[in-house]
Amino acid sequence: MTEFDDILTIHDDGSAVRADLGDGWAVFGNVNGGVLMALALASARGPLEHAGAGAHTDPISWSSSFLSAGRAGPVTITHEVLRVGRSMSTAQVSLLQEDQGRVVERVRTLATFADLSELSDPVHRAQEPPQMPGPDHCLSVADFVPDELAVMHRIDLRLDPETAGFGVGE
Repeated sequence: MTEFDDILTIHDDGSAVRADLGDGWAVFGNVNGGVLMALALASARGPLEHAGAGAHTDPISWSSSFLSAGRAGPVTITHEVLRVGRSMSTAQVSLLQEDQGRVVERVRTLATFADLSELSDPVHRAQEPPQMPGPDHCLSVADFVPDELAVMHRIDLRLDPETAGFGVGE
């Protein structure tokens, strides 16, 4: 398992669904929004399967509202299956955390799932990607971001030195 798999691990003890948000995915103390969305989507699969939408495991559309900053630590997850259909199913997920003695909603996600193996092949309309130097000739973002951007030390993001002036303050 990877660190990303670890943060998406969901625990259901029968009375509550929980997960743990590690501080390694933080940006200035707040857990990265992409990680919060991934957790919400991963946690919706179980309730959808339980509601009869077992084949609908692939998220095809979602919208997340970030209601307050997610922090490292335990998170409680609530679900509501809104619709189980023949070709698509929809669920709502909320991520909640305790903050100064009260429960605060961090993120609310509305997501639609389907079985992508049952849908047609995707149509890709894109131009060829631009020419880039090899990774060894690019700047590693981890070399010049502050420690408060912990998530950037988990991603191997490289910038073309010809266009990276913005990233190094030029």
